[in-house]
Amino acid sequence: MASLKRWAGTALVVVAAAGLSAGFTACGGGGGGGGAAPVANTPPQIVSAPLSTTVQAGQVATFSVVASGTPPPSFQWRRNGAPVPGATSATYATPATVLADSGSTFDVVVTNTQGTATSSAATLTVTTAPPALGTYKRALAGTLAHTYGAGCTLGSGAAAAAPIVIAANGDVSWDGGTLPLSSPSATVSIGNANSAAGVSLLSASILDGTPSRSVQIVDTRAAGNASSSVTVGQGSPTAIVERCTPGLVGGIAQPDLVARVTGWMQGVSSSLSCSVTTGGVISTQTIAFSVANGQATFGARVIALGAARTSEAITATDLAATSDALFVYAAQYADNSSLGFSRSVNDTALTVDYVASNGDRWKCSGVRQ
Repeated sequence: MASLKRWAGTALVVVAAAGLSAGFTACGGGGGGGGAAPVANTPPQIVSAPLSTTVQAGQVATFSVVASGTPPPSFQWRRNGAPVPGATSATYATPATVLADSGSTFDVVVTNTQGTATSSAATLTVTTAPPALGTYKRALAGTLAHTYGAGCTLGSGAAAAAPIVIAANGDVSWDGGTLPLSSPSATVSIGNANSAAGVSLLSASILDGTPSRSVQIVDTRAAGNASSSVTVGQGSPTAIVERCTPGLVGGIAQPDLVARVTGWMQGVSSSLSCSVTTGGVISTQTIAFSVANGQATFGARVIALGAARTSEAITATDLAATSDALFVYAAQYADNSSLGFSRSVNDTALTVDYVASNGDRWKCSGVRQ
């Protein structure tokens, strides 16, 4: 009897044979050479094909097959039609998955001396692993990681003894102080803007309320002129603690916020309840929403997240009361449409706000799947 089990997002086929018995033929002495009948060779046959499975990024996906045949067959697993080196048993476990693995197909070729059989293909789906508290804001602040050491002065006007440094994990240090992002109250925001004249502006902040401290970055980039000015402030009203201007000569490239959002939203889907305003008429609609491979599908609309944008912004923070992490993203596109959404790690609530280029609007909420 065949039974199917799923465990930790991994497809595993287990076949238990019931009612099998071994038969033995007793041979009498001196009976003249009687023996067991030869076993007939048979070509391989797929008894149970590998099953499609979904795992989170970083997890291992396991595929299994059950096949019959005499003599016992050998196995060769294939990914997207190409043999996987060393994958020659009835079960294949992938390396730790990444988002780029999503959509890959796996089948297995079973061979013996009598022939070959190929299983149907199973599809691997990889979704974003829920990040730990702080991961959204640390990843976001990490895009600003640099040593800003040009023209650094203290609030008194004296030369600073140390630069302003944003580490790869988002922690900030300066002459005589630090702002670690381990503080639950810390918030990170980055905004990109682009003008028709070819000038780009990056405005970023890392804030913490215990005590009130802020790191403000303004990066202006135009033809032949780019710099990043960084200011550390503290208190309310804010007093300058240290300022580095130009900070980073040559400036920093605008962070790829779309790449961040695509990774954080990969595989998210929901059936949204929407308040829809079209031509001044308000109605309620249920609309399917999903994000995959850099595109947001919103009902019949497919929105390329990386389409030309005039501005965009992400804010990431932690929700200490619920041990959750949250980010909010909004983009204004060159065709005058806009898209915004927010999601948390643990809370499954999802909000989406889309405005078409003609002004029609969909304000939606739902539970992500």
